[in-house]
Parts: sequence; C-alpha cells; structure tokens
Amino acid sequence: VCGKLTWTRRDCFKGLSSREQVKEHAVGPFQLAAALKVWARCQTPGGDGLDASCLGADFVEKLANRTRRERREIDVCLAALEADAPPLSLGRCLGLPILSQRKLYKRMEDGAYVYRSMYAEHVAVWLSYFPPEQLLVLP
Repeated sequence: VCGKLTWTRRDCFKGLSSREQVKEHAVGPFQLAAALKVWARCQTPGGDGLDASCLGADFVEKLANRTRRERREIDVCLAALEADAPPLSLGRCLGLPILSQRKLYKRMEDGAYVYRSMYAEHVAVWLSYFPPEQLLVLP
C-alpha cells in the first residue's frame, strides 16, 4: 500500500480515499493488516483523507522499533561469531542466507533494515561464487 516506507509521501496517501482502495493493493496479509490499522488510526477528522503527521509519526515509531530489535539480534549474532560457536556468517545467524531470494525478500518485507546496509557482508557472499573481476561495485 504505497510501499511500506512511503506512507508519508503526499502523492501516495492523498490517492487513497477508502478502506476498499487499501484492500485492492497486491500486498501480503501482514502488510495489508498493518496498512488497515494505520488507515483507521490516521483518518482526518472528516474521514476524507489521512493525516500526514500521524503517518509520519507511525513510520518513525515502527522503523525505530524494528531497527532497535534488529540491532539486538545482530549483537547476539556477532557475539556468537566471536565465540566461533559455530562458525557462520552474520546473514546465516540472522536467518538471512543471501542467495535464498524468497526467504530474504520475505524477511526484508518488514525488517532487516540494518542488515541490508552491511554491504561487505553481501559482497563477501557473492565473491564466494564469482571472481572479483566479474563484479561491479560502485561507491
């Protein structure tokens, strides 16, 4: 529904004017339920639109909560990696094998915000499959 991270975009939420329109979007059930909760909470007093400040506050709160939880998971995994028990990658410890696209995308639908930005981790996995000359990494 406008994309999980674009609720605060004016062109997105101004175009949604009913619960039915929210339900018409092709998103997973978890995302649809979350969108309908936000829809109900952020209605303008007249019920003819969505309040931008409510949407912004909802987004910031959810993103902060998810990144805090993810940082805790990463800290636990890093401690396990340091103890080398058992030796594995951070992605595997988090349940995010890089090349298992279906599982990765499902988890990234509503999380893995911090892990996505750990480029060295991702590039290392690809380098185990391809020589460096075959990869193009742009700064």
